Amino acid sequence: MKGFLKKDLALLYNTGKVYLAVIAMGIVLGLVNKEMRSFSSSFIMIMLAFAGASTLSYDDFENGMPFLISLPVSKKTYIKEKYLICFLSGAVGLVIAAVLGSVIFKMPLIHGEEPMLFVFPVYFAIAEIMTAVMIPTRIKFGPEKSRIVGMGFVVAIFLASFCIGYLFKLFSVDIDALIRDAQENIPKLALVLGVMVFCMVIMLISYTFSVKALEKKEF
Repeated sequence: MKGFLKKDLALLYNTGKVYLAVIAMGIVLGLVNKEMRSFSSSFIMIMLAFAGASTLSYDDFENGMPFLISLPVSKKTYIKEKYLICFLSGAVGLVIAAVLGSVIFKMPLIHGEEPMLFVFPVYFAIAEIMTAVMIPTRIKFGPEKSRIVGMGFVVAIFLASFCIGYLFKLFSVDIDALIRDAQENIPKLALVLGVMVFCMVIMLISYTFSVKALEKKEF
């Protein structure tokens, strides 16, 4: 795993200029519009988490996967390293967002609207869940088909959101009131812990699917 990790860190280092541009864009968004501070922070975390998942594409470049799989390491080790690099890149995004939030954006740590201590862990969990969807999809369907599957997944989420919103409207359910009640009655710490536990469950399921998909794949 150590060799795979060094390889992926070197790949990310060589493409570092792209992610510096992402960070710069997030800073500009947060400075131009204070209401975009949380969005820009989450944008940085998600894009840096995606950086780890993008190493799968580099592994496929010029028929690289058959060589990597032929090395004296198990396929499980390869998959574990991919989840580790996604976690590390997302964690770097979390640290950068926290520094920007406290030093540049002047976001509150605990009290006030959108405190970093409660909001940023949720953003980090969302970023990791998104990579947990990307990795098995990429391994199962390959570089081309995975794009189509990813687009279909986004469309499915949009349609599901639309249907849920329509049902709420049909039965005269006030969504804003439900959100306010949840914020008032459920402690923020409990919400954060719930999201983190959900993230870990999704990551475990994703890892299982990824291992099975790679073991069945022939090179």
